[in-house]
Amino acid sequence: MIIRIVHPQEKPLDFVSLGEALAERADPQLPEYDSDFFLPASRFPDEELDARAKRNLWIAETFSYFGIPDSARESAEDLGLVAVEYRLKDDDKSGFHELLATQALSLAESTAALQVLLGFVRQRKAFTLPKGRVEPDATAFGRVTADIAYALRREGRSNTQGWLPRLNKDGGYHDNFITDYLRRLLNLPPDETYRLGETIWDFLTSRFLLIEQGRRWKLDHENLFVVKVPARHKCDRCGIITAYSVRQCCPRKECVGTLQACPFDASQESIIARWVAGAGKPQFTTLKSEEHTAQINKDLAKKIEDEFRAEGVNLLSSTTTFEMGINIGDLQKVLLRNAPPTSANYVQRVGRAGRGTDKNAVCVTLCRRTKYDADEWNDPPSRLMSGEVRTPIVFTENRVIAQRHLNAVAFSRFLRIRVAEEQALGEMKQQIPLEAFLPPDLRTKIPGGLSQIGSATLYLDFPVWLETQTEEDIFQTQAGRSLLPALGNFDAGQKETERIYKKILEDIGNELAALMSERQKLFNQGHSTRDIEQAAKNLLRNDVISILAKRGFLPRYAFPLDVVTLETGWNRWSRDTDVELSRDRGIAIAEFAPGAQVIARKKVFTSSGLYVVSSTDRPERRWYAKCPSCEQIRTAQLQDQLLGSCSVCQNPITNQRLKAFVEPSAFSVRIEKKSGGSERHRRTSLIRHRQTLTHFIDSVEESSFQDSGLFSIALKEDGTLFRYNLGPESKGFVLCPSCGYSAPQRGFKAGKKHKKLRELSGSADCISTPWHKPLAYGHEFRSFCLIARPGGHPPIESLAFALQKGLCRFLDIEASDIGVSWRWLANRKVAGGSRAEIILYDRTPGGAGFVKDGFEHWSQVVEKAREVCDTCGCEAACYDCLKDYGNQSHHEKLNRRSAHKYLEFQV
Repeated sequence: MIIRIVHPQEKPLDFVSLGEALAERADPQLPEYDSDFFLPASRFPDEELDARAKRNLWIAETFSYFGIPDSARESAEDLGLVAVEYRLKDDDKSGFHELLATQALSLAESTAALQVLLGFVRQRKAFTLPKGRVEPDATAFGRVTADIAYALRREGRSNTQGWLPRLNKDGGYHDNFITDYLRRLLNLPPDETYRLGETIWDFLTSRFLLIEQGRRWKLDHENLFVVKVPARHKCDRCGIITAYSVRQCCPRKECVGTLQACPFDASQESIIARWVAGAGKPQFTTLKSEEHTAQINKDLAKKIEDEFRAEGVNLLSSTTTFEMGINIGDLQKVLLRNAPPTSANYVQRVGRAGRGTDKNAVCVTLCRRTKYDADEWNDPPSRLMSGEVRTPIVFTENRVIAQRHLNAVAFSRFLRIRVAEEQALGEMKQQIPLEAFLPPDLRTKIPGGLSQIGSATLYLDFPVWLETQTEEDIFQTQAGRSLLPALGNFDAGQKETERIYKKILEDIGNELAALMSERQKLFNQGHSTRDIEQAAKNLLRNDVISILAKRGFLPRYAFPLDVVTLETGWNRWSRDTDVELSRDRGIAIAEFAPGAQVIARKKVFTSSGLYVVSSTDRPERRWYAKCPSCEQIRTAQLQDQLLGSCSVCQNPITNQRLKAFVEPSAFSVRIEKKSGGSERHRRTSLIRHRQTLTHFIDSVEESSFQDSGLFSIALKEDGTLFRYNLGPESKGFVLCPSCGYSAPQRGFKAGKKHKKLRELSGSADCISTPWHKPLAYGHEFRSFCLIARPGGHPPIESLAFALQKGLCRFLDIEASDIGVSWRWLANRKVAGGSRAEIILYDRTPGGAGFVKDGFEHWSQVVEKAREVCDTCGCEAACYDCLKDYGNQSHHEKLNRRSAHKYLEFQV
């Protein structure tokens, strides 16, 4: 597109004019519009841009295109199809020529040399920017957000490039781009090159070819022009193409090749060069890519699917959301970025292509350099293409899942009666508004005009209705009643349904009340209340089934049981973002912890704390203690409950061993409403916090253990487990309980003021003091736990993962289904203190039944564990035996031989 614009022009185009011309080609409202010309969605901010902002965006893209070097980019300038020229006056050209008079260069050659030198400056982003139109940190500049300039020597100043390199103590130096080019071009010794470079700098600054800004110098952007190539030269060694050739010296640093005249010849050029030049064939279609994941809302997902079918989107990057249930009839090509975990996954994924009657399919799988990928593709017919598919099972003894299904059966019956049969809300619709389920006393505080149902008295009171129902009313089949043993009985499940439902509605009511309170504050301050009112409307009209599913009352796809969100909108109900980020709480305390970042919708979202809007969002601080001797962990509501003697080794637990933790209900990015929400995502390096070991913190009665060979084993069906994240370097986090602001303790300065995480009304500065004592984000949950006490003094880490792999091989399940933990039974620092318990647990909160099977068939589990360690041919441990993705932090300690030596004595 740049070539199409520049080549017909009689005069050179400055960067701003070229950017505006590109904006016209991208604007559907203008006659110059080209439907094949566009920017990726990731280059646009979340907010809708007006016409001027769109033009400014394209101007920034132009400055970036010619000012940010990228070795992977083949731009029109890189291909020698256009040139960038710095406008010089005739006396500037002659003055520089006189400066090089002793070098026997022609005027044209000295001018070309000056253009090369100024090009080095331009490609470091050292140029001024049009005021009010482009900022140094514009999206177009990617990670090069700094305001960069030049000085004669850098001398330690940040964001400053040195025209000359720093001198060493002996007076020598290492060449930079400037001195390297001058030395090779003019064949000068180092000291003369350095002096000439200093003379040239004085010339550039005294002639105002570089503009000074605070003892730093930049090119004047008004003098940068894009022109048709006057000549085209190519290096015979490195292949670089340039418009400026002086003595055939290649401008690439340290290159000893020579430039040769190389006019553009479509028959000799690369495919990319022909495409960019618009000459010859093939002509490529621009890739219009989108992502399809569980992190985007359903409306957007549907829109992307439709655009993919219509070929408005021609490249779709997808997670397993596209694996099943979606039919794209014309799809012919599927690319898998790694080997799928099972043959069922492989068949489903490649089966997306070639479904049309006259279509062929091409499916390519990229093998990473991992043992798993290599093994899968060593014999793909048997391992991926025709492998057995394990029959899925549902563990009905899981109390959490059973409770949610009771909730679903009861609530669906309530809806059939009140909404479908009695038509309390009129004609049945796809979505049922939440407002009708909120108590009337709560809705009386809602201003007129916000109500969605038009009746202040209508109230669908599910708890009162539920109290009148019997087991026979709710369950019509024996299959349904089979869930009740996991709950105790119907009455217990009925009471729990009522309790959970009331708590959820109470929390939503508190959020609504908080919105109305902020609305009143804004009104009193004379500010617009429109955004608050729209959020309240969205809350009231939200689909009640969707809300109850998200809050854990009803089952959801894949049965997530304990979900934590990363809120990316102004508030939960604003609908100003199309991203829906959620994780299991045990994963969220690492992946969503403050400072961690998540990529979604081609943006990087940075977590900055907890979502705190209403009183129900206020974090509750709890405590845990880790015994310094045996490393047992205990948790409690109050600090005093943890002080005293360790229940295992009897050593004292003092105040210095206590640490606070918070179980998060929702994390949040920073939202600055006045700046249009510009802080909600940042492009930067991706940060993740590594998970720590999950700790079994429950007690087990001695009478529960039974001997089984070298092990004593017990099963605890509601064992308590605890996982926590202390952040970078395990130094913890600070947290403001008032506004939710949180950050890693590392680098935090006590007493430093902070801004509210989200400003709804009033000042953006928070007056509350953060909890500055190191805080962890934790997750406490219950599940089926198998506790194994090995006799003697085995290698605990290796044995623990061997038993995990043995259980998984026995049950034919993935290692990710079974969690592993261990704890010491005595002071490790004294003789005989290495006795320990190994804990295998179902990762699914509430249990999935796997470790219960393992307990009942323990000898077979041990035999499979011995087999895992015995049949592998590696030296210590590998991904075929003990290693997996989840135990990376223990890889250095794993040794299958030591585990096998212990297990070979097992009967």
